[in-house]
Amino acid sequence: MAKSKKSQLRVTTEGNELCLRAGRGSWGVAAFMTIWMAGWSAGCVMLLFKFRWDMPLEDLIFPIPFFVGWLFGALVWASMIFGNEVLWLGPEGVRHRYRWWFLPVQWRDLPLHELKSVDSFSEVEGSGKNRSVTSGLQFRTYGAPLRFGQSLDHAARVEASRVVGQHLRMLQSKSAGSSARRQGTLPPAAADGLFAASSTGPQARSGGLLLTDEPGSFQRPVECCYRLDRTFEGVDFVWRGKSMLIGSCAILALNLFWNTIVIVFALQLVKDFRLDHFFFLVPFAVIGLAMFVGWLAALLQPFFKERWRFTRAEIEHRFTVCWIGPRWRYNVIPLSHLELRRDEDSKKPFWERGKAPPDESGASEGVVARRSARRAGMTGKMRRPINLQPSQFGRDFMLVLVAADGEPLCTIKHLHEGEARWIADVLRGEFAGWFAR
Repeated sequence: MAKSKKSQLRVTTEGNELCLRAGRGSWGVAAFMTIWMAGWSAGCVMLLFKFRWDMPLEDLIFPIPFFVGWLFGALVWASMIFGNEVLWLGPEGVRHRYRWWFLPVQWRDLPLHELKSVDSFSEVEGSGKNRSVTSGLQFRTYGAPLRFGQSLDHAARVEASRVVGQHLRMLQSKSAGSSARRQGTLPPAAADGLFAASSTGPQARSGGLLLTDEPGSFQRPVECCYRLDRTFEGVDFVWRGKSMLIGSCAILALNLFWNTIVIVFALQLVKDFRLDHFFFLVPFAVIGLAMFVGWLAALLQPFFKERWRFTRAEIEHRFTVCWIGPRWRYNVIPLSHLELRRDEDSKKPFWERGKAPPDESGASEGVVARRSARRAGMTGKMRRPINLQPSQFGRDFMLVLVAADGEPLCTIKHLHEGEARWIADVLRGEFAGWFAR
């Protein structure tokens, strides 16, 4: 039987804005966390009373995992007791706040023209008796979807989806159709994920979308990670990593919890070395080292930089970490079109990315060629539309520059849908002569 988290939902009207308020916790879980935190806190106090500076090193660092666990539990307990969500939907767009009491912890602001639609979502986690269902509202945007009320039960979710959907349609109907299209609203066919190409012009591959909008029809998204720099030679699209304060603190806490335990066992191993204990400790030490490298990567995020430079003569792509990194150059050749595709490899484990389909393994080159030709023929008759439904994080699209012979020239990966459309819009405006007419 699926466990459904109950949550109160309040819907009010504040001026011309619709306001929704919902809790994020369950009182049953909060009561359990209160009892658990009381016992954990008593244990931490006992460790503090036994603390002495002249203790051996392993005894000094032994309490650290307990204190880290207490801090994590305290944050979860606070979110259960004080966590709440507030969402305002009005003519200017949507404003979402996740707060602890009145202190905002997470927030997002999106303009109205970047909202595609609103619907409900439901995700099943676990199995059997541990099976739980998380559900709520989901606003589809040109980037990562905005989710609200992730503890709503079915009845509250249906009611909230109906009220918000009606209000959103009313707001969109009030805005002028031509103005909305200039601000980046998709035509109905593209919004449904169909192909925009005609039967006589360039054709996108199956699972791709041909971008043929007029230049200047799509604005830069609000949550775009790329900066546009116009130069004398052309344009640069620059991405720079941002400081991850909360993420760095979370990874640091995980490092303290895991690596402190590993160090305690390593110190014991130094005092009494045993080969079987050494080999037992090696995989845990490797995992701890990977965690430490991940923490360093989080700290160095502001020094991660990616740049795509487009000039009349060439296209240059460079990725650097602390100003060091590879560079790729592509000679500008006649292009056919720009194509929006879904990056299916981003959902696969790293050891499966770029691999051929299972039916290709062990086949000769001639068999592979015949299968590819057969699939190409089938694709021409049964074209598969691109799935424009974004994932929770949304960065699983890519923009492909297709040459006149139909082969990809270069690909810009890890984009939101809005970023890909905006970059394509700028390129078609700046370098219209690249594309075959």
